[in-house]
Amino acid sequence: MLSALALVLNYSEPSRHQARWESGTFFSQDSQNEIKSTRRSIVNSDIKVPIAINRYKIPYELIMTRTNQTHQPQFALTVDLAIFTVNYGKLCVLLICRGEDPFSNYWALPGGFVLPEEDVEDAARRELTEETGLDASEMHLEQLGTYGNPKRDPRMRVVSVAHVALVANLDRPVAGGDVSQAKFWPVDSLALGRGDKAERIPLAFDHDTIVTDAIERVRSKLEYTTLATAFVNEPFSLADIRGVYEAVWGKAPDVANFRRKVLSTKGFVLPAGKAGVPGNRGGRPAALYLRGSATHLHPPILRSEINT
Repeated sequence: MLSALALVLNYSEPSRHQARWESGTFFSQDSQNEIKSTRRSIVNSDIKVPIAINRYKIPYELIMTRTNQTHQPQFALTVDLAIFTVNYGKLCVLLICRGEDPFSNYWALPGGFVLPEEDVEDAARRELTEETGLDASEMHLEQLGTYGNPKRDPRMRVVSVAHVALVANLDRPVAGGDVSQAKFWPVDSLALGRGDKAERIPLAFDHDTIVTDAIERVRSKLEYTTLATAFVNEPFSLADIRGVYEAVWGKAPDVANFRRKVLSTKGFVLPAGKAGVPGNRGGRPAALYLRGSATHLHPPILRSEINT
């Protein structure tokens, strides 16, 4: 997680001690020593400007707008991640419990500020690796949308580029240094615009909107892509894939039709060359498969065609 506004002093006019922000983003923890040194310089010169370092408890109220000639208001750029997995037959999203204000002790999506000179997608992959402990290059990650309501963050103007990530059977996420805990929550336990919010878990900022949009993205993607395989570890059975559809959609496709559809779509799955372990009731072991190279389904598997 990132913590400090990139504030750079301009001493070209020493008598005026003009300060201006060179970037609208945040330093990483690796820049801690540089930040502290800059802060000491400001304090020693009696310049009354903020460095706005959340980790060092300098109040956000001191954040000021940029003083360069454009007079444009300052804002920060962040990434938020809706990381989904299927645990015990339920679609779950990773949430972190915030350890500081605003929204202290609220559950929120993991994310962080984009580093100077860092691409947005690189920031999302960095945060994904930090939160899951896994190699982000091996997981599905896609951009969901941009969220920029001026009042979404009470500290300052913050624009977030939200992303959706899918991981397989991950039940032990990694909690970052500025959060108290991290946990996968079933999406049906969250207050996402339902009438019974009092009985469900509220989320910080506008993360209920982001999660709602992300759930619909995942549900629709399963209709016309092979992304269901991203939720399971290899090798897997067709029953495992069908279970993903049931967890995400809340209802399972017909067994016979689903099997025919999967096996008739070239590159959806590939034979693993071995069978699974027989169940408690005995019978023939299920055939196991690997992910294929196909990315799209044609024709799609439509939710509207599944009986409730």
